[in-house]
Amino acid sequence: MDSLAVTNVNDMVEYIYSLSSMALLWNVPKQYIKNILMRQTSNGVLHVPKEYGMFRAA
Repeated sequence: MDSLAVTNVNDMVEYIYSLSSMALLWNVPKQYIKNILMRQTSNGVLHVPKEYGMFRAA
């Protein structure tokens, strides 16, 4: 409840790399970030709490 349920970690990686505020990560391989996020999944779902911001589906 009150979280974004991400089932495609690749989409989250692409989103992270699209943020100008995350420019420091642009030199980090995407696979490295994906591996970190995959370790945080539960039953194939990455839960992003609302504390990290609001997402709007389009």
